[in-house]
Amino acid sequence: MNTTLLEQELTAYFATLLNRTVDTDIFRGALPESVSQGICVRITNRISGTLFDLPTFNIQILGKFQSRADALSLIEAFAPPAVPAYGTALPHFTLPDVQFAGDPIGPYTAPDKGRILHFASINLRISVLTAGA
Repeated sequence: MNTTLLEQELTAYFATLLNRTVDTDIFRGALPESVSQGICVRITNRISGTLFDLPTFNIQILGKFQSRADALSLIEAFAPPAVPAYGTALPHFTLPDVQFAGDPIGPYTAPDKGRILHFASINLRISVLTAGA
């Protein structure tokens, strides 16, 4: 399985869900050091030994914001019907199951380059079917 392609397609999917632009205010893998506000989508690990033996991954959506309201908005964007989700189609993958992997974390504050910023983290567990990827 091409996990780089999967992470790219997940980033594009969440960009659409959150009304964001890839490589402008939502990023794959990590937030660039130069970004003072944005969201990143990253695969954190593959889980082995899951039901039906589908490839299953933990992913994290991490937001860094100047306002607490923006951090809360990120958490609220994942309320039902966004998650749980079933049968989500991406260009090269289908996600039969998207579930929370624990409760959302945040909003919380942390120093960043001398400023106090607001963060939120959404942790999801996804199963993946490939379509030639």
